[in-house]
Amino acid sequence: MNRQASAPASYVVGDEEWELCNEDGFIYKRLKLPEETAAGEASKPPDPDLDPAEEERNRRKRKTRILVKLKRKYQREIDHWEILSNNLCAMQEKANQFQNSVPEATSSIEIGKQIEKDASSRRSLLLDELLSMVN
Repeated sequence: MNRQASAPASYVVGDEEWELCNEDGFIYKRLKLPEETAAGEASKPPDPDLDPAEEERNRRKRKTRILVKLKRKYQREIDHWEILSNNLCAMQEKANQFQNSVPEATSSIEIGKQIEKDASSRRSLLLDELLSMVN
């Protein structure tokens, strides 16, 4: 299989860095992985030659990177739940409006039926009067 992959183009949106990938004409975007993570930083044992200050800086960088990743994950989840909540509220509002409009429609139908009954009774009275005149 001939796999044509071009170098990904990077761009930053907000605090996230994205890359465009082109594989066999299929173009998609994905979050760009930090170079250290892609190289497998987590699998490397700590370097014994580093001084404690450098180790502390590295630890803080890893901690910050992990916290930012968690923040993005939870923010996406919160956004998803907000969308679901807004959709639910909109559906409930539509249902309430529909329920409020249904009694009005029902009452207009009942009024129409009442008018038909009145007209029918008037016709029957008029017919009775005409028949009584003939007799």
